[in-house]
Amino acid sequence: MDFTLSDEHRHIQETIRDFGEREVKPHAAAWDREERFPHETVKRLGELGFMGVALPEDVGGGGADTLANLLVVEGIARYDASLGLTVASHTGLASGHINVFGSEALRRRYLPRMARGEWLGAWCLTEPGSGSDAAALRTRAVRDGDS
Repeated sequence: MDFTLSDEHRHIQETIRDFGEREVKPHAAAWDREERFPHETVKRLGELGFMGVALPEDVGGGGADTLANLLVVEGIARYDASLGLTVASHTGLASGHINVFGSEALRRRYLPRMARGEWLGAWCLTEPGSGSDAAALRTRAVRDGDS
């Protein structure tokens, strides 16, 4: 089996490494210290196409493969593990599941903005007393007006 990265993968790896050096590494410690989420950095990742790199092009994604997405997550996590997990949750769990399991209407409504980093997806699985045991979750979503 050949594990050599393609030219596209190497380009993604180099670009995300440069981004991490310039826009993540200098700020990561302060984000943690100040308990601040880097919204502007996530938005910039979206502008560069990294928040939807593996989503199909028809919904605004980059049309790349899973390895490309993993290279983005790895490249960001090298400088800030929390931000890497944010990207992984957004691209793999949230937008990834909408892409695979969502209706066409949901895909068209959510994925373009998620791919651009305008909307950030999350994966809500844990709560006190259940850890990551989805069957033990007690939280429920209840519609309350237009919120």
